Amino acid sequence: MSLKRWGIIAAGLGVLAMAPGSASAAPPIYDGGMVFSAIQGPDGPEEYSWEVQLGSDQGIEQVNDQELSVFYIEDHHSVLGIRARPAHDAEGAAVPTSLRLDEGNVVTLIVHHRAGNPAAGGAPFTYPVTGGSGWEGGFQTYQVKGPPGDVPPPEPPHCVVPKLKGLTLSASRVQAKNAGCRIGAVRRASGVAAKRGHVARQLPAPGAVLAPGTAVHLRLGR
Repeated sequence: MSLKRWGIIAAGLGVLAMAPGSASAAPPIYDGGMVFSAIQGPDGPEEYSWEVQLGSDQGIEQVNDQELSVFYIEDHHSVLGIRARPAHDAEGAAVPTSLRLDEGNVVTLIVHHRAGNPAAGGAPFTYPVTGGSGWEGGFQTYQVKGPPGDVPPPEPPHCVVPKLKGLTLSASRVQAKNAGCRIGAVRRASGVAAKRGHVARQLPAPGAVLAPGTAVHLRLGR
């Protein structure tokens, strides 16, 4: 059975991104890492590009706005997945990101910071915006009961997947609900009780911005 190797877009040393306006310069070669400088304000760039070097027997295609796939042309077998790197602002709120495949095997990471935080009704992000998943303490949505007759606030417009690793199952349920998500399938390592286990893995990864009520699947460990 062949194994699929996923290349998660993560910080890489010595790799600089090509920002808008520098189209005359060749984009850096994609080496498995993508890094962008801290975005200091709404006037900062949103797009950063790299060139993926392929073998003569390989191709690349767009899977969705979060993922690209490098494959062998002969049998279309996927050998490498490239996923959009997460980003967050100074308060820990997740900043949406996406990928686009351009001509010449150029992959562009788009950091959607100018439109504001979709999980907070479009409220402006707190700069700087940097790479990596948000952390606990970012924007959370709570329903507060008011006087009789008050209309309760609307449900979160998106599921912004929180970081659940290390939390108990009960704490994870609270975090997921506050973020507009829900807990889906829960698997446990051998000998781990649900009440005592802590999250070892989660899917989707923290920082993903998805449809409200999206299930986050967990694996509990010791």
